[in-house]
Amino acid sequence: MKKLSSIILLFAAMFFSSCAKDSAESVAERFAVAYHNMDFGTAKSLATENSAKQLDLFAQMAESIPSEAKEDARKVIVTMGKGQENGDKASYFYTPSDNPVPQKINLVKVKGEWKVEWNKDKEIEDAKKALNAPAAQPAQPAQADQPGVEVKIGDGTTE
Repeated sequence: MKKLSSIILLFAAMFFSSCAKDSAESVAERFAVAYHNMDFGTAKSLATENSAKQLDLFAQMAESIPSEAKEDARKVIVTMGKGQENGDKASYFYTPSDNPVPQKINLVKVKGEWKVEWNKDKEIEDAKKALNAPAAQPAQPAQADQPGVEVKIGDGTTE
């Protein structure tokens, strides 16, 4: 009887610990690690249906990457940063060890489970917009406020 109780207790512990792994932050971290380690199968399992389709394209492209690059990708470490949950949406920041720029990851609840809502095209477009945004120009004083300047030309006449 003790053996049966121990087995039931073990399964209950495994069940409850697996529920804790499905928090928004946990899903975000597992996705980020899988994506940067080129484990697109795992990344797809944590993503929305539309996001999984994009990951299929990345998986196809990754097939042509040299094996040394794939080995390097498997060494990337992800450090989770701040995040927030708001109802059925969440976002978290993380920094991969191969890029010092923090990355943002968005999640949504789909049928009660957190899924990554990932759109690489949108991320690329947002980055392009940020790079192409005009820099703030210092305000120029109005011409009327400029003092007059007298310029002498070679023969002493002025303009």
